Parts: sequence; C-alpha cells; structure tokens
Amino acid sequence: MSLSLPDNFNNDIQSRDTNLVPVVVIGTFIGSPTVQNIRDWFGNSIHISTNQVSYYDYRDDTDDDRISVTTKPLLLNIPSLKESIDIEKRNYKISSVSLDISNAIYDSKRFSELVGDSSLINRECRIFWLSPTTTWIYPDDQGYIGDDYGNRAMQIFNGSIRRYTHDDEKVRLVVEDRSQATLHKDLPLTNVGVGVNIPDKYKNKYVPICYGSVDRSPVIPHYSITEEVSTDAGEAINVLEFRLKADTENVDFLSNEEIVTVGSAQHIISSLYFYENDAYHNVHRTNAEIGDGVDEDGDMQGVENFRYGLTDIVLDIDTADYLTEGEALINDFSEGLLRVHAIRRFNKIVGESVLDQTSETLTFDLMGSDLGRIYGNINLAGTGNNNTSTYGYLKCFLEPISIPDNLAVDTDGTTIRPTTRLLIDVTHYNFSDDSNLSPSTDTNIPSYSNIWTHGASAVLGNKTHWGSWNTDDDLRFAMSNNLTPDGSTTEYNQINIFDNTYNNISGDGGRVPMVIILI
Repeated sequence: MSLSLPDNFNNDIQSRDTNLVPVVVIGTFIGSPTVQNIRDWFGNSIHISTNQVSYYDYRDDTDDDRISVTTKPLLLNIPSLKESIDIEKRNYKISSVSLDISNAIYDSKRFSELVGDSSLINRECRIFWLSPTTTWIYPDDQGYIGDDYGNRAMQIFNGSIRRYTHDDEKVRLVVEDRSQATLHKDLPLTNVGVGVNIPDKYKNKYVPICYGSVDRSPVIPHYSITEEVSTDAGEAINVLEFRLKADTENVDFLSNEEIVTVGSAQHIISSLYFYENDAYHNVHRTNAEIGDGVDEDGDMQGVENFRYGLTDIVLDIDTADYLTEGEALINDFSEGLLRVHAIRRFNKIVGESVLDQTSETLTFDLMGSDLGRIYGNINLAGTGNNNTSTYGYLKCFLEPISIPDNLAVDTDGTTIRPTTRLLIDVTHYNFSDDSNLSPSTDTNIPSYSNIWTHGASAVLGNKTHWGSWNTDDDLRFAMSNNLTPDGSTTEYNQINIFDNTYNNISGDGGRVPMVIILI
C-alpha cells in the first residue's frame, strides 16, 4: 500500500492540534474496483469507531446516489501498528493488530449478534484515520478509479481476521496484515492437470521448483505435439514429443553435464537419470557407444535421443523423417530402448604370477590411478614346442553396479546382457626383434631379446603376449598367426590376446573398446 497521504488529510495533520478518529471497516472486497463493487463492500461491511462519525462511500459530493454511514461507537482501544524487518537475517515479522470491541447492547443488538452465524475468520479488516476535512473512505489496496480526490480518509492497515473471541462484555479480534496472504504461497504452484497428454501416473501433479543446485531433481512427464516445417515439402507436420518438465524457470541442463576424460577419450554424463533397484541410472543423450565421446566441433557423437529445452527435457520418440534425403534418424527411443551408460572403476588390483621355473621372478608395480606394469624374467615358449611358459597378470576387480529391470531382448527374445567395454592403453615389448626391445634407459625391463637360439639358427617369431579375459580359467596363449584383426583369438572368444602395443583410448591404430561380456 502506498504511503502517500491524501491532500486534505495531509493538510489536517500539519497543525499543532490534530483531531484524528480511527475507523475500523470489517468486510471483504469482492471483484474488481468498480463503483458498484465499492458500494457493495461499503454497504455490507461493519463500521465501528471510538466515536460516532459519518462519511460517504464515494468521493464526489455531487453524486446523489452516494451512501452515507455512521459508525457504531463500540471500539474500546485505539489500534497501534508495529512491524519489523531484520535485513541482516532476512526476516520479516508480520504486523498484527488486536481490537477490543464492546459487546454491550447498542441499537438493540450486541456486536456478536451483528456477526450472526457467519464467521469473521479470514474476513478482511481495514483501519482508516479520519481527519476533519475527509469525507469518504476507499479501500486503497484495490487501486483507484479515475482521478484521486484529496478528501478521502487515510487507510493505514489492511489485514485478515485470524482470531475472534467474545463474552458478554467484550469482543477481541486479532488481525494480521495481508502480507501473510501475499507472501505465503503453497508451493509448487504449477499443476500439469489431467489432460489426455498426461500419463495416468502423473495426472494432477505439480511441476517441481528447484532452489539452488539439487542433484537428481525430480521431473514431471507429459506428451506434447510440436508443429514443425518439413524440409522436403515445406509443409507443417506434427511431431510427437515426450517432455520431462523440470522447473517453471529456465534450467541450464547443458552446463550440468559432466565430461569424464580417460586419456584422450571423453565420456559425457547427461543430465537425465532414472531411479530403479536402489540406484540412479544415467541415460545417454545419443545412441553412441561408450567412449565415442565428442566430434571435432565438441558435439556428442551419435543420433540424439533427447535434447534440452528451456524448462524441460524433450525425448525424441517420433519416428518421423528428419533428414533431407529421405533417411530417418533412428535413435534408441524409436526402437523402444533406453541406453544406460555407467563408468566402472577398479576398486582393487593385485598382481598374480604363474612361474615355470623357480629361478624366474616377476615384479608388479601397482600405480594408483593407472593399472601398473609387469616386468622381470620369464620363460618364453618356442614355436611348435610343448614347453610351458611363464606369465603374470594384474587381477582387476570391477566395482559392482546396479542393473535396471526390463533389459532389452534380441530378435530371438533372448535378454541382452550388460556389456562392459574396456578402455586401455598398453605399452608392450614382445622381444621378437630389435624393434620390439625396451629402451635401454629403463633399468627395470631387460634391454635384450630373449630369443631361443640353437646353433647357428634362431627360432624367430616367438613373442611375449598380453591379453585380457573375464573368466577364472588360466590365460590361453595364441601365436600371432592365430589372431583375428581385432586381436582376439577365434578359439577362445572370451580372451583378447595381443603381441604389440595397444591403445583404444586415444584411438591409435583404429582400435575400439574391447568388449567383455559379464558372466
């Protein structure tokens, strides 16, 4: 409410002696501030004061339809107002007024009888100061009609009655100012409704409001039809979209994505999760495989499954043609799938060795965030010989993950088991010739080839190998002529065996993440 004073009231309080009378008007204003609504409020309200005073419902003294009212002199105390604001603690104390009203019989009725069976609780209550030259009252909080006449009374309070008690002698009203109704709101405010575009589970739900940064903040789903212009015919087409409403205010979803770098490979964790089996599962924004990362422009590889709007996440579930040459962009959603990616780390690494001779030794260096290295003296098996060989390995324990329900199935109806893809960078010296010897400056690795020789001839082609596998069986070796182009053996498809350096993190040599099927 404005603190500007009406002209007549302002002039009246300039003198040394003032004559101000408090007036209390109890009645709720209904509708917009039209002349008729003002008169309805004025005529249906209860008017009390400490004295008998008269005033009108309208400013213009030439209006013959004006209504005059005389207050009932039942007010026992002069209202005092107090409010406080703590700027440092950001607290605002709602002001309240206690009104004592006589319940003695006046004009053949008590005040409690004027109220009758209706309740005063939550009814509006306004307090005015009348000065000698003010002749009418108006609810200032409703705004003005036309020009403001200076002969209106000064409204100093607008509130709602919160407590009403009485006995035979006195009535006590406790009135709180209207800031309670203005400042207090039951949140959240926006309801998605019960339309046909709302899934049954989420009908009549409220759109969340996020304060600050809330990890895994909930969303409300709904369907929408978006009209787009076809690039081929130039005609408008309707595209079905499934939207996840996150907030009523704009959300920067993209900045909430997390990029996890493994070497030079990048994996992007999107802003969309779902909760199942006591765990959150991250939904991949495209249909790309893990480790594909971003392209040269910094955009995520693959066909987009969903995109970020201003206040919601839009899932592309329509199978419409989005390309200019008649090719449809088939993403995971169009095939009825959710692609879930999770980064699994090793929570334990130990070195294991299988020695052919007691004089041989292997050393394992475990290197924290890196897997580590293996070096030492080993026995190398010769081609076409049945002699055994020595090997050692790093046994890596993957951290457990929760698997969501309803896993996808193939065309035969068989459940597609989760796949773990290994990103790895291995430097390997196979000692098959001079080009595969370790640097002489590295004292921990022999700088000479351990090629088995007999007489004047050498058995060439014998190499050390490294491999990865996901079984409890011993590692089965294969010679280089048994290896498939991707480095895996044809006989033991659970084992990937290599005789050279391998890097599928930065993509050297066209390497791709090797696949380990969880058993």
